[in-house]
Amino acid sequence: MSTNRHRVNYRRKLARPLILRDGNTLITLRDAANILLYAFGSTDTRSGTLDHASRQLLAAAESGKGADIAAATDEIETLLRGRQLL
Repeated sequence: MSTNRHRVNYRRKLARPLILRDGNTLITLRDAANILLYAFGSTDTRSGTLDHASRQLLAAAESGKGADIAAATDEIETLLRGRQLL
């Protein structure tokens, strides 16, 4: 039985680097996923905004399409600005 599963690759680069206030730079989808866990892991992880960002990250990691990566980058940037991490 064959499946049409996409290979998830969080090593893909974001559409642009995101520089955090502390000087750290997010370059890959993995970096973005890690900061989401760090910044939002202890809060309500069922929030619609966080769920949407997580879905965007997964779509980008699966497809590797520039549009998906750009959408994920934008969503992560918005979340981090809201938390005043950027």
